[in-house]
Amino acid sequence: MARRYWRNTLIDAARCLPSQIDLAVSGTLQRLPELRNGYLEWVGPAARFANANFFGGALAEGLMKDSGGTMHHSKLVPGRPCLIVERGVATIYAVESLERARAASVAIGGGPVLLRDGQPTALANLVSLGQLQDTQYLARRPRNVIGITREGHIWQAGISPMTLAECQQMGVDFGLRDLMNLDGGDSMGVWEGSALTFGKAERRIVSALVMRQLLAEPLVPHGKPYHRLSTNFHESEFACKHCGVVMVADMLASKLQQLRDIVGSPVTITSGYRCEVHNRNVGGAPTSYHLKGEAADISCRLRPSEVARIAESVGFGGIKVYDTFAHVDIGPYRRW
Repeated sequence: MARRYWRNTLIDAARCLPSQIDLAVSGTLQRLPELRNGYLEWVGPAARFANANFFGGALAEGLMKDSGGTMHHSKLVPGRPCLIVERGVATIYAVESLERARAASVAIGGGPVLLRDGQPTALANLVSLGQLQDTQYLARRPRNVIGITREGHIWQAGISPMTLAECQQMGVDFGLRDLMNLDGGDSMGVWEGSALTFGKAERRIVSALVMRQLLAEPLVPHGKPYHRLSTNFHESEFACKHCGVVMVADMLASKLQQLRDIVGSPVTITSGYRCEVHNRNVGGAPTSYHLKGEAADISCRLRPSEVARIAESVGFGGIKVYDTFAHVDIGPYRRW
């Protein structure tokens, strides 16, 4: 188990070999501590428990199969993803029938898939196809995710409130190959031994993900945490207000520092990087330089028109004056 911060968000992560993953299932809704202490179809040692499948009422959504070979009663939703272990190899795939799951040693349903072959999935497309509600897409809530590393290990994490887009960026930073969302919210809980180590586990659940034995060293994020960009600017100032992800071009940071040196007093970043959802929500242009981390809206003690003149002097390409702030970017020369 490793409790660490990823971009100012607390996560509790662990990994294990595919042969060490299992599923504990209860015939009725139970809280995780009750599951942990015997009210489940589970026998044997375990290093870690976490809530697993979604459920509606007392019926789980998505496949449930434990290493004993039992397929547990659940609601099959065609196309919903599932983590399965086949001959010691873990895979996340979209379920269309029960045949493959029957041949697997373990099956745990969830969704949506957040990473596939190291690349983020298009969550907005899932919303448009009706496979994901936009309220789920935009919500920041406690999460439980399960992934597969490039070495083929299974990686599970309990996460403090995060959007699905942030989970995607986290998976990229940790160098995961695949990543899938599991049950979360008020039911989010991680137990190691007899102690609740993460979350509150306030809601009753129908299944628990089990890791029998953990690998000694959890993954370390490949990506960098928020850090200082220059003397007066910090990466966190440019974080997307929707998902928290940061992208800042080096040239943008350099020119902003030059502008700050001339102004001689604090410069506030009112809008930095924008993901597609946030850019759409604020009415940004589809080709906005904010989408690439190459633009910033700024304000300071000077009038926006004065800020624009200084921005011109330090070589910003795109400059626009608004009532309370100025837009600057490192694109080609534009005034509008």
